Amino acid sequence: NKTYDGSAAGLGVSYSATPDGSLLLGTVTNTLDDKNAGTRTARVGGLHSSQQGYDILYVDGTVEVEKAVLTVTGTTAADKVYDGMTTAAITAGTLSGFVGSETVGIATVNGDFDDKNAGTRSATAHYTLADGTNGGLAGNYSLADTTGHAAAITPKALSITGTTAADKVYDGTTTAAITAGTLTGFVGSETVSIATVNGDFDDKNAGTRSATAQYTLADGTNGGLAGNYSLADTSGHTAAIIPKALTVTGTTAADKVY
Repeated sequence: NKTYDGSAAGLGVSYSATPDGSLLLGTVTNTLDDKNAGTRTARVGGLHSSQQGYDILYVDGTVEVEKAVLTVTGTTAADKVYDGMTTAAITAGTLSGFVGSETVGIATVNGDFDDKNAGTRSATAHYTLADGTNGGLAGNYSLADTTGHAAAITPKALSITGTTAADKVYDGTTTAAITAGTLTGFVGSETVSIATVNGDFDDKNAGTRSATAQYTLADGTNGGLAGNYSLADTSGHTAAIIPKALTVTGTTAADKVY
């Protein structure tokens, strides 16, 4: 067997002396019926016996021409937003290892991350080859999967509607009591919940104020992971800081003449 090298020449033939001990003279030839990768017929000839009266009859052999292995460098995987799948978008690099001046191209390249969840991930790239424009045939070459292409899966941004801030009596702080609204934007049937929600008014003093809400998320009950989602602060939640009622003691009124 041989690896594709662009030639129909065989790699050689093993043979032994004839049963009567006569010598085999000449130069053995070994030619394949096709130079391309695959199972090929090898036609052997070129020898004759030193003993007159003998002819050598040849039986064709079989040779497996194996694909030449290519190397690819510079393949990259793209960052993506969490979508519940391991699918990775791959940009193929540069091929090398061709026979002579031949080239082939990359017809398709696909990839898979090692984990579907948000974080820094490693992608594996899978390639299919296409015939080149100068005689190179894809069937004569192979390109193994490549691994270790680092990229990030970033959390998917959720939306929330209906968040409210509660009125409060002036207490010298900007702390606001927030009631969270309804989350939307999940992947498929996943859900997560709001673990905590806090808020701050834009001013500590009494009056009509605008509150900003800050959220933290918790894992859902049906497989949704908080780490795969993000929820930005929301602002513009209007509420009132009411003046604080004071108490007075020791007030007196003075007597007076009518």
